[in-house]
Amino acid sequence: MVQYGKIKVRVKRNKMKLVQRNTTERTASPSVKGKGRTPKQRSSAEANQDANISFGPVVQTSKNTVHLRGMRVNEASYQLRMAIDACRPYQVLFVVHGMGTGAVKDCAMEILRNHPRVVKFEDESPLNYGCTVAYIQ
Repeated sequence: MVQYGKIKVRVKRNKMKLVQRNTTERTASPSVKGKGRTPKQRSSAEANQDANISFGPVVQTSKNTVHLRGMRVNEASYQLRMAIDACRPYQVLFVVHGMGTGAVKDCAMEILRNHPRVVKFEDESPLNYGCTVAYIQ
């Protein structure tokens, strides 16, 4: 079963193939005031190497999803860091932060932007602003 937004389609495994996207690697959002950690600057060679890494199919399950809805910012940041640390290499992590006031989403974006294991992240779908997909290395 493959799902994109509200559309679900049953597809055989041998008919699935990886499709390259032309999206930006990082999304822009205002920074969250907090710890004075500066983001690691990556060279273009490292960015090209990261782009060539193949991740598995992007299918949301209970094992690759962390729910941050209803949490305070410090609780959500702790849970997100624990979830990233628990991920296997080259795994996809769905971060469900909800919409609300945006404080938890801003905190999650800041953590994803600065975490050394996160290769890239993007919105799950254009229609769902409450979920972000992170690619963990």
